[in-house]
Amino acid sequence: MMTGHMMNEMTMIAPATTGADTGLDSGGTVKRDYFVRREAQERRLVERATDPVARRVHAELAKRYAELIGNPA
Repeated sequence: MMTGHMMNEMTMIAPATTGADTGLDSGGTVKRDYFVRREAQERRLVERATDPVARRVHAELAKRYAELIGNPA
């Protein structure tokens, strides 16, 4: 179970999926390069993390970035 503090931290770092913070410019084009870099970074962090909670969070972030670029993990 996550504490309120943990949820707040996750909310701050999780990528948004709607609204102004989706990585969409005014033309609706996905800032794909950013999402690709972030997905790769999160996958590397999954491999390096020793804490199971950290691994799970990084895996979830990688999955969300993959979804944003159209590659469901």
